Parts: sequence; C-alpha cells; structure tokens
Amino acid sequence: MYICKYLRFFTESYLIYPVRLYNIKGKRLLSSNYKYYIVDLGLRNILQTNNPVSDLGHKLENVVYF
Repeated sequence: MYICKYLRFFTESYLIYPVRLYNIKGKRLLSSNYKYYIVDLGLRNILQTNNPVSDLGHKLENVVYF
C-alpha cells in the first residue's frame, strides 16, 4: 500500500519511469509487472552506495533505456 503511493509519487514527479514488462515467448505484455528506471543515476548511486562500479549491469540497462 505505502510502496504503491511512493512509486506513484516518484512517477508523477518524473524521478522514475515505469515500463511494462514484455513476455517474449508469449509475445504479450505482462499485465501486473513493471520495471522502474531512475532518471538520475547520481541520485541512485547516493541512495544505494558510494561505490561507482557496483551493480554496473543495472546502471548500463538504465542508460540504454533512456
């Protein structure tokens, strides 16, 4: 409940963008799952950790999305 409110707040303030997941095998959009991409990777680094090379794969996926 509270997480949904935070996600909606961050989405409306354009800090994160929700993307619907796509089922490749069934070739249809999954109705209940979203993946969220953050706009500012610097903000994400500060919130998670100060190590700039940690979780490089997720950071690159975020850059490719934008």
